[in-house]
Amino acid sequence: MKYFFIQLLFFLLIYGYSQAQEAIIINHTCTDLSRIPAAWIDSVQQRMKLHYGHTSHGSQLITGLGMIEQNNSDYSFIVGDNHLPSEEGAFCIFDGQEDVLAVPTIYYWATEEGMQMTSDVLTHNPVINVSMWSWCGEMSTNNSAEVQRYIDSIEVLEARFPQVQFVYMTGHTDGSGAASGDNLRASNNQLREYCIANGKVLYDFEDIESWDPDGIYYEDTSDDCTWCTDWCNDYPEDCLTCIDCAHSHCYNCYQKGKALWWMMARLAGWSGESQSDYIEQSRGICDGDSIFIGGAYRETAGVYYDTLMNSAGNDSVIATILTLNPTYLIQKSVSICEGESIFLGGTKQTEPGTYQDAYTSIHGCDSVVETELTVYPVYNTLESASICEGESIYLGGASRTEPGICQDVYTSIHGCDSVVETELTVYPVYNILESASICEGESIYLGGANQTEPGTYQDVYTSIYGCDSIIITTLTVYPVYSIEQSVSICEGDSIYLEGAYQKTSGVYHDSFLSSGGCDSSIVTELEVYTIDSYVSVSDNTLYALAGYSYYQWIDCNADEPVPGANDSSFTPAENGSYSVEISQDGCSNSSDCLPITALDINKQVSSSNILIYPNPVSDALYLDMGKQYVDITVTIRHVNGQSINNYTYTNIRFITLNVQNLSEGIYFIHLTLDNDIRVLRMIKAN
Repeated sequence: MKYFFIQLLFFLLIYGYSQAQEAIIINHTCTDLSRIPAAWIDSVQQRMKLHYGHTSHGSQLITGLGMIEQNNSDYSFIVGDNHLPSEEGAFCIFDGQEDVLAVPTIYYWATEEGMQMTSDVLTHNPVINVSMWSWCGEMSTNNSAEVQRYIDSIEVLEARFPQVQFVYMTGHTDGSGAASGDNLRASNNQLREYCIANGKVLYDFEDIESWDPDGIYYEDTSDDCTWCTDWCNDYPEDCLTCIDCAHSHCYNCYQKGKALWWMMARLAGWSGESQSDYIEQSRGICDGDSIFIGGAYRETAGVYYDTLMNSAGNDSVIATILTLNPTYLIQKSVSICEGESIFLGGTKQTEPGTYQDAYTSIHGCDSVVETELTVYPVYNTLESASICEGESIYLGGASRTEPGICQDVYTSIHGCDSVVETELTVYPVYNILESASICEGESIYLGGANQTEPGTYQDVYTSIYGCDSIIITTLTVYPVYSIEQSVSICEGDSIYLEGAYQKTSGVYHDSFLSSGGCDSSIVTELEVYTIDSYVSVSDNTLYALAGYSYYQWIDCNADEPVPGANDSSFTPAENGSYSVEISQDGCSNSSDCLPITALDINKQVSSSNILIYPNPVSDALYLDMGKQYVDITVTIRHVNGQSINNYTYTNIRFITLNVQNLSEGIYFIHLTLDNDIRVLRMIKAN
């Protein structure tokens, strides 16, 4: 076994040295996942941790990984924004820097600040062993000096972190073809030549975009990958879908993701040949021992990989599944009763103490059983017990309700027999029934608290022998009535309150004694409803106070209501005496009769020579004022006083009114001619 591990270490050193001298170029020939042995995919997921800085173009690699995983869960990965995630069996990626997610040149290598941001990620996450950064479109305009500045910066980072493999990357295609030879291709070729000459790792972004799987080169392709569309149209079974591939076609992202898996497998130790031997073996060690596998002495369980070169010149991967077998120190407790014995420590034991026995486990590891022995006594006990009348106690194998002496044989809590002899005493109990009553709002102490609600309450007292005596009280609570009511009456009516007939608004209190002997009260808020029947006169129009529900104007001379006169205002058609009856909420009141004597009613011509024609009228009504007035107001009112239309004119003698839409009936034309008022009667006919 020792010779095997020395030989294994020798091959690992020689193989690792030769690999370190050879550049790894990841291009369009590195996109066939079927050529990567599954063992190396597992190795990437267990051992490789990637730090990746990029902007939108670089996100194509992450999108490609997602497409691959969705199609085959064996290619599990997890991305942490601004942190390194941890998930068993997944390829873990730190995306971005600690404080930024999008990483342009200045945040990775082009400035001291960017170099420090990269250093912070690698310092704070020492398990990261690969770091890579992606261009956006800068390589299309870079000159050789700028490319060299990029190379110099990465070399500084390589010197700072020799344990981390830094990956160089070419810029994406831009559709300019050979015409860009002095920029994009010149810059990318400068980077390729450097990586090949200095044994670096290069992810050739441009090359992957420029070749289809049939080996056809597209010199003038752009980052949108137009050939990808043609390829997927011809070979739909070879293409996977995605939500979005930044700036490009989903198939381009798919190719980038496969190339990334290829690169990580190479960095994990795969030679790039698919004919690798894979040997799986199991090893077990005892807790506290160690074994040399996976390039180091291992003391914890897990899967460890060693890579050798087989006789055919291909990689041989030895996967060792290491199991950690425990050594046991088992501590237990046992007990025996006084007078018994147990075999411990190689002999029969009768005394309490700690005894050890050594065994070998099924895995060949030592185990010790340490036993603490306890010896419990056997008891004979005399006791007394008492119960209250009506209770029972289990003694002598039965429920006992009568006084006497009983014997019981028990197994103690430790499993040992004990004899208990008990003398039983039975004491009497008492039950008392009572009743009580209170008024609502009062309280009485029952059942351990002040009670205000009706019910049955128990008070338990303890006799001198410890037996309960119960007083059961039935409590009745009589109601106290406090009634609040609102009453309204019409002015002139009365209601009996507070011992008298009341006619004025106010709050009145009445008290009475309920059937339970408890005081009760009724509080009445009385409102005397008054209707104000005041009527004013203006310009031969009568006005009552507005806001009531019903009005009826009365012709006092005829002692009968004016038909249709139901508004708060009323303009009579002729001189006379008028009043109004007002109603609201069941109450009513009437005004005094008021005389109207100033009306000047004309059928065609007034005393001022005003002509109105035709009358009756159906369509157009003509007015001739007899002369021109400066300010004229014309108001058409219904016979019930309701204003129908209102017009104003300036410096005019003749007026034409359109009355076609008026209903049949009698109307009054109210004219204000400068400061003179005239009223004319009009009959509307169809």
